Amino acid sequence: NLLFKGHDTLRFVAEKNELMDLADRALTAYLSAGYRASHSSRDKRTGRAIGFVMSTYRKLASSSVAAILVALERRLQRLITGDMNPNIVINFDEDFEGDDTLTENEILSNTPAFFDDEVGQLQNVLSRVRNALINDSKLDTFLDEIAGPLIKQGQNLLIFTEYRATQDYLREKLLSRFPELNNIELINGAMSLDNKMESVFRFNESESKILISTEAGGEGLNLQKSCHVMVNYDLPWNPSRLVQRIGRLYRYGQEKRVQVINMQTDDNFDNQALNLMMDRVSTMANDMAAVASENQDVLAADILGELLSNIDMAEILERAETMSIQRTEEEIIEAIENAKAARAEEEDILQFSTNFTTSIAGGFDYRHIVSFVEGMASVLGIEVKQKLHREKTLELQLPEEFVGKWPEFGRKSIVRLSVDQERVRRTPELVPMDFECSFVSELADLAQNRREFDGLYAESPDQNIAKIISLQQVRWQGISGEILEEELIPMGYKNGAFEKIEHKDMSEILLDIWSSSQGNPQGMKDDEAHNIAKKIAPSLEKIMQGDVSINKSPSSIFTFSACRNSSLTS
Repeated sequence: NLLFKGHDTLRFVAEKNELMDLADRALTAYLSAGYRASHSSRDKRTGRAIGFVMSTYRKLASSSVAAILVALERRLQRLITGDMNPNIVINFDEDFEGDDTLTENEILSNTPAFFDDEVGQLQNVLSRVRNALINDSKLDTFLDEIAGPLIKQGQNLLIFTEYRATQDYLREKLLSRFPELNNIELINGAMSLDNKMESVFRFNESESKILISTEAGGEGLNLQKSCHVMVNYDLPWNPSRLVQRIGRLYRYGQEKRVQVINMQTDDNFDNQALNLMMDRVSTMANDMAAVASENQDVLAADILGELLSNIDMAEILERAETMSIQRTEEEIIEAIENAKAARAEEEDILQFSTNFTTSIAGGFDYRHIVSFVEGMASVLGIEVKQKLHREKTLELQLPEEFVGKWPEFGRKSIVRLSVDQERVRRTPELVPMDFECSFVSELADLAQNRREFDGLYAESPDQNIAKIISLQQVRWQGISGEILEEELIPMGYKNGAFEKIEHKDMSEILLDIWSSSQGNPQGMKDDEAHNIAKKIAPSLEKIMQGDVSINKSPSSIFTFSACRNSSLTS
């Protein structure tokens, strides 16, 4: 029984009628004039502002006729009345993605005329858009072919849109067409958390059959209790948001197969580009899943989500100021191929980590990296002057030949590293003690260098623990020979026999600084080490017997132990 039943992606295409075509042509002409003005502006900031506004209008037009109508009407009103607020500026460092209030934000309509006769062009566009609103084929397709049948079946329906103007438009039209609904729940960024949760509760309890959400209002909310059907009334420029939308229903607790319905239109350039991208990605996902022997549809849905998450469609569309579908199609194809390659690389990494994951349970924390750095510093002749901040910080004295060697230390000879990240953020002179630090990374490389460490033994400062510690790296394979996992088994020689050291005990042992010496530990001869090594195998077999089954057996075993003879180390 699959935990997730998968999801189907269905497409409903709204054909562009003559009135919508005229509106699209007029809007394209206005946008093109705006982009030309953005490039010819002598002031770079003004030029960027104009380009930003034009791109925002494109996003609104991709959502609904109603959304672009509201925005352009406000723009025209400000130009006619001259009601401009000079204190309002555009912050280009702010992320406007997911802002469902763009139609209400003054920055979109607060700039003086972008080009000559902008008022005349706006009046022409608005005339065309108002006519298209009367005969909105996208809305009619949604009401007649999607909402109507689902409401008749008594299904709960989740609707997503980018903008609040579209949200209000859909709510009004749904209540007008289907008065039996009584109420439609809304979630948007202007609502308090309590109000959002009340809407979610009523929807999940089927007190309301329809919920319309913007992305700014719907993140993190669980809507799967009584709904498995969602409609994307618009396709966001950032396709990873589609994955986030699906995640509201396609999650733990969903008992049905999720149905995702995408509204698609070719009423403007951006919708054409988004439709093209979705079609190509869906085809590729299905082709890639076809090699699976079973659950192909579930795999295809997962692949689709992964590909969409790796495509920066917003960047492609923002660059497409000429609104040429041919050039944009080339960029889309390239982006999809890059997303496919990125997914393949991720799969390789995950496959490697699955096959060669070393299982070391419990007990490892910040103390181990402090102990490691302290021990390895002594190998390089670096003095640990003191421990500070509850032993989370080390103060080191670098020998003269090491001054300037590591960039994070600059030219300092006395340096401080800390695993206390909060203290590091507050104290500029502290260097984070992690493996992003080139000094710590070099210590790790040195510790793994067999040329430097072969033949070195370490004596424990605690005589109560095992005289010799041996690590067994065991690879387990499945019934068909595939590698299932790797496991590290620490074993200690004590009282004449090897026994397993529990991981929590091993983690404590690693906190001690062991004194190193060339050759055998004091008092142990080569033949003694040889005899000890012989005792590892039967002890290890006994430890492993409980885990061997018909479906799981050892593939290979590597021993890392205190034996000087290299033939005994693997």
